Amino acid sequence: MTTVSKKYENASRPWILYWILHSLELLDEEVDTADQHNIVQFLASCQDPNGGYGGGPGEMPHLVHTYAAVNALMIIGTEEAFALTNRPKLYSWLDKLRQHDGSFLVHVDGDVDVRGIYCALSVARITNIYKRRRISGSGTARPMRVDLEHTRGWRLMAPSLSVVWPH
Repeated sequence: MTTVSKKYENASRPWILYWILHSLELLDEEVDTADQHNIVQFLASCQDPNGGYGGGPGEMPHLVHTYAAVNALMIIGTEEAFALTNRPKLYSWLDKLRQHDGSFLVHVDGDVDVRGIYCALSVARITNIYKRRRISGSGTARPMRVDLEHTRGWRLMAPSLSVVWPH
């Protein structure tokens, strides 16, 4: 699991890790401690200092890559994996992506589509920043509040599951 083809070197790496880890989990196969550590360290290099994860080291954070990275870390399930995500920064980044109509941009200045809502809400729930309590140790972060009525309304107005461009 330490070598990835050059063909997949950047944009898909958190996804490749997530798919491999999830497949191994479904097969009840263990990932050895050294590989777990290496995966966490790699995902650390994909984490943006302002929140979220990119598709590779130094890449712009994107909701779908953040979803894959957070799920990979959850599957690993070690203390190191759980501690990696900077939750106050993740919250701040998700808040920047949240739109007044209940939708989410998939990245800063990006497009809006259903993946954004799913990935944002899933990541917020998994990392425990969705709940109505403070993030442990942050002192300032407020819970990720999502106006579900606006989100449902946006989804009903969206013409399809394909991309809906912002106004």
